Amino acid sequence: MALIEEAFDRSRVTPEGEELGRHLVKKTQPGLDRVMELDGVDGRCISCAYRLGTVPNGCPQTQLDALKATLEGVPFKCHHSPGLRRICAGWMASRIAIYLESGDLDLRMPCPWDFSEDLEESAEGEKPC
Repeated sequence: MALIEEAFDRSRVTPEGEELGRHLVKKTQPGLDRVMELDGVDGRCISCAYRLGTVPNGCPQTQLDALKATLEGVPFKCHHSPGLRRICAGWMASRIAIYLESGDLDLRMPCPWDFSEDLEESAEGEKPC
């Protein structure tokens, strides 16, 4: 199944995934607020893993990948970007939120789990959301 089709497959949503998604959005919000203050544009796509209520936001596998990418500082690619060329705006907001809280622009925290097996890597080794 293509990444775009998966983004709307509600069978992937679980209560646990939705709970993870709520926490990720809550922790990302200060970064998004800062972006909106400076730029006035919410660059997240309509089915962003960092947007409350989307399928990727309620999918536990996607949420674990998004959380790992955020904490480890591994750029996440937007699945709506042709050829997965654009960095996910939600991921960028999450990294800004970490900076706003920690004051450390390069803070990285290792996670004890691997990225999901079906998450394709781009040529740069970055992860698509």
